[in-house]
Amino acid sequence: MHSPRRFDLEEILFPLNLNDFFENYYLKKSVLVKSTDQMKFVELFSFKELNQVLNNNIDNFPTLKLVKEAKPLFFDSPDSVIEHVKNGASLIIDQLQEYSETVRELCSSVSKRLSEPTQVNLYLSQPDIKAFDLHYDTHDVLILQIAGKKHWRVYDATIDNPVFFMKEHGIFPDGGQAYIDMDIEAGDVLYIPRGHWHEALATDGLSVHLTLGILSRTGIDFLDFLKEELISDSKWRENFLQIEKHDNTHKTHLEKLKKSLIEFINKDDILEKYIIKSTVLGKRANPYNFPFQIIDNNQIEYNSLRYSVYDGLNFFMKEVDGALLLYASKKVIKLSVNAKKIIEVIFQLQDFALADLEEAIKKYQTNINRRNLELLIMTLMKNNILYIK
Repeated sequence: MHSPRRFDLEEILFPLNLNDFFENYYLKKSVLVKSTDQMKFVELFSFKELNQVLNNNIDNFPTLKLVKEAKPLFFDSPDSVIEHVKNGASLIIDQLQEYSETVRELCSSVSKRLSEPTQVNLYLSQPDIKAFDLHYDTHDVLILQIAGKKHWRVYDATIDNPVFFMKEHGIFPDGGQAYIDMDIEAGDVLYIPRGHWHEALATDGLSVHLTLGILSRTGIDFLDFLKEELISDSKWRENFLQIEKHDNTHKTHLEKLKKSLIEFINKDDILEKYIIKSTVLGKRANPYNFPFQIIDNNQIEYNSLRYSVYDGLNFFMKEVDGALLLYASKKVIKLSVNAKKIIEVIFQLQDFALADLEEAIKKYQTNINRRNLELLIMTLMKNNILYIK
């Protein structure tokens, strides 16, 4: 049986070396990666999958949009969608990972590699009609050309590290010169950092591309984390401004909050807490894993099954008061400290049978209790860390 191809960051950027990408381009400047294989992404997404997504969501499709020359278009039926696209509208599906398993796996893989959230939007465009005018995004993007050809121009940023909710935004200067001015074809990938101006136009026939957005966390996100943490401190819930007072009350209160904030940020575990919350507890695997969440441990034939870690799942472990705490899938799971090496091996293997796990563990310990392994596997399945292949 043919297993679907899985795409990761290294594969989609090939032949560009991943180290070269991080050292010379990531967060710095755009790069166009030309491919010799126009069928490179055929197993990632195709017209067949596009039609399945559209046909399976006819009555409820909140992320489907039509845009023509920077203007949104109204539609109320599949016939009106088809007519608009026929007349030059671009069809856009935001959050495509919610509808496609292969795209969801790509998002998970890239998110795990970069430790950043990701999302994918799809664009189907007719030739010679723009969807959007010249603009920049407030997140990095990877453009994966699925079919057809599109001409892209990319320009330098005019504002550093833009985020969405800003009082002022960058202004494109007169006479700006594109530093990328090229066609991208099926199989090609274009990376554009946030803030870099760009525009695109399909040229020969229909163009389909996926935009993988990298939603990098910033200091603003860290402030949001601090807000969530500090809300449990009564000092931060006190009334701040009492307008009728004309003494030093406001200044005294501000100094008290400043002192509290500095003390909180200086805590030894503050960075660890933020990392756990944002990269481990921020992502949850599929919540349902029947029948394993509701049956007795003794009802499972562990030997006959194959197990997988949910795609893109990050984890963090620490020992506290003689127990091992495993942070993953928006949960904190309390385990025996003896499970630490086994958990590490499971995440290294990603996909395994019980015999594979036993063999891998032998490198670190010779005394392996089969029943304890089975109980650990069941615990991980009930908590959405593992699933049955």
